[in-house]
Amino acid sequence: MECGACARNCPVTAIAVDAGVGCASGMINEWLREKKLIAPSSGGCCS
Repeated sequence: MECGACARNCPVTAIAVDAGVGCASGMINEWLREKKLIAPSSGGCCS
């Protein structure tokens, strides 16, 4: 889940990611939000 395949498979190089971050982190954060274990992002850096 953290392989960078999304960037490698994008034919127009519209996505740039570092392998090892991204998909799994996003899935974990979404799960925590659904379980209400973390607050939803308000768009600010220091909320």
